[in-house]
Amino acid sequence: MTKNRFAALLVGLVVTGVTPSYAAEPVGPRPLGNPGTWVTSEDYPPEPLMNERAGTTRFTLTVNKEGLVSDCVVSQSSGTDELDFATCSLITQRARFSPGRDKRGRPVTGTYSNSVRWVIPLTPAPEAGFVIFSFDIGSDGMTSNCKIERQEG
Repeated sequence: MTKNRFAALLVGLVVTGVTPSYAAEPVGPRPLGNPGTWVTSEDYPPEPLMNERAGTTRFTLTVNKEGLVSDCVVSQSSGTDELDFATCSLITQRARFSPGRDKRGRPVTGTYSNSVRWVIPLTPAPEAGFVIFSFDIGSDGMTSNCKIERQEG
């Protein structure tokens, strides 16, 4: 192909309105994997768990061009500071994204919003079993010599 013919081909592409494939609508960051795995019931902070505090923490993340969380802001509190703090702390560590893209397909910083619903985890029922023990009761009503004779479960 001669130089002039190549130039004519390029002009023809522009004149006919062929749009480059990279021109598209901008898109925001998209989670890699399942966001439901970022925070689990095993992550429940001890104090809210003991006091049976639950709630939903809504958050907005800033995701950088590399797909990493650079900031987390609680947009609606669960009502418990520890749950809100745990939400941002855990998600900042664990969440990974396909970064947002501008209309030319270049990675850009973007935002992502979601929520974590903190629900008191169910504890499994203890196994059925029994304990046989013996002890002595003194004349003063005090017990002594307590000993487990047999146990199962």
